[in-house]
Amino acid sequence: MTTAEGSPTHPKSFGQELRRLRENAGLSLRDISTETKISMRILQAMEDGAFRHLPDKVFSKNFVQQYARTIGFDEDKLTGWFEGAWERFLSDSGSHPVQLALPPAPRPSFRWRVWIPLILSALILVAVAIAIRAIRGQGKVNEGEPTIPTFVTPPTPGGGGAVNVAPASPVPERNTVPSARLVKFAVKVSAGRECWIRYRDADGRTAQRFLRGGESLQLEVGGPVLLTLGNAAAASITLGNRTFDDLGRPGQVVHLEVDHQTVTLLHRGTRDG
Repeated sequence: MTTAEGSPTHPKSFGQELRRLRENAGLSLRDISTETKISMRILQAMEDGAFRHLPDKVFSKNFVQQYARTIGFDEDKLTGWFEGAWERFLSDSGSHPVQLALPPAPRPSFRWRVWIPLILSALILVAVAIAIRAIRGQGKVNEGEPTIPTFVTPPTPGGGGAVNVAPASPVPERNTVPSARLVKFAVKVSAGRECWIRYRDADGRTAQRFLRGGESLQLEVGGPVLLTLGNAAAASITLGNRTFDDLGRPGQVVHLEVDHQTVTLLHRGTRDG
């Protein structure tokens, strides 16, 4: 058991200290809830040291500040203890918060509705240019380039010896990504929940999946990868030996960037996107 002069740096001891300070102030949990409008469930989780049932750190810290003001205790001291207990909670659980994109050059959120039409237009232009080049280059073989097989139609009688040459369909180029650019990670949805997932690799290829509780998506694509999660609280990301599960609130849409080392938060939307 710690005292007010001590420094609780573990969720359990921090919760015990909260309860002791409240009881010394002659207040019940119901009194705290009525004054601060914080739900009894959240207050009980704080005093039990059950940090896994608390919302994001920024919201939980705000609750601790309100708690301190209500019981008349030093706000800075109590939030300082909370910071230490939260770090201990992350360390013990193996959970890592996402790295926030910071100034001076914050990265803008990825605008799917703007960029996807532009990307599609660019791909169409490239396809047209390739087709024009192929038409102009029929019958020509450039030095150092492989010859395209042709099918020769025999001349028809009275046709003046004309020969019709039809180029065979070219074999599509293989799409390869250097291994140094590959980012390997997994997105997993916790039991009893659902999550919509969309990702875009460094070459502009996109895909999306809908995962139910217990399902996971293993990805190995060219990075960095732009990742959008619907219902972010339901998902966690495993990158190497690290797990990122402090991604957002229930029903919230978040936009992230995943590279070889970490997960960076680009934008958090409202609860419904």
